[in-house]
Amino acid sequence: MRRKQRERIQESGWEVIQRSLDSYQPERIAALLREYLTPRIPSGVRKLDEPLREQLRDGVEAIVDANLGPWYHETGVHLGNEIIGGFCWCHRFFNQKPAPNLNVEFNVQLMVDAIGRGHAWLSALDKAYRGAELLEDPDEGIRQLGLSDAVVRAIEITVDATATEDAWYGYAWDAVSWLLQARGVPANHEVRKAMRQTLGKFESWVGPSEDQTRAAGDAVALAAVKTGFNARYP
Repeated sequence: MRRKQRERIQESGWEVIQRSLDSYQPERIAALLREYLTPRIPSGVRKLDEPLREQLRDGVEAIVDANLGPWYHETGVHLGNEIIGGFCWCHRFFNQKPAPNLNVEFNVQLMVDAIGRGHAWLSALDKAYRGAELLEDPDEGIRQLGLSDAVVRAIEITVDATATEDAWYGYAWDAVSWLLQARGVPANHEVRKAMRQTLGKFESWVGPSEDQTRAAGDAVALAAVKTGFNARYP
């Protein structure tokens, strides 16, 4: 799945993802989910039977899919992604433990909050990419320092967003890849090699040390500067 996700990212690019961020309207999503779920939750029951719960899940996913843009569809932050959103269909969708909470508003807020976490991660990356002003400096050394700092910041934002859950490092790879796209840095063989040799050492459930994060930034920046890059941002 991660490979397919990256293929979609390469097809659309960060620019398409970034342009869709402002279209997110959480209140509208909440209202649509509320309207759909309220008449479908039986009264007087303590637990939903599994066929109904699956049917409701399908309906919720259809609503979300139809009303969110590329920032949702092409980045892996889909509802049910526990790494970014902290929401799983098995235990958070009208099936909480030890007793399910069948209150529609409670469950709608759980889902909207989870979707919002993904949006917040991408928005924080967008802000960081825009703030990497040193990448526009005519001095090569300053551009290298600026790119190293930008890579470090992208990793730090992703560490915070994922809490280094299982396979969190895949999102760090995406975040750095989007940074390169956003700022016009050619993702050539040497840059990708630097990413593999540094980000490729990150592990599940373990956050990178400051030295590891800086090593990734320095390696990517050095490889990029050696081949030259132009800084830009939409």
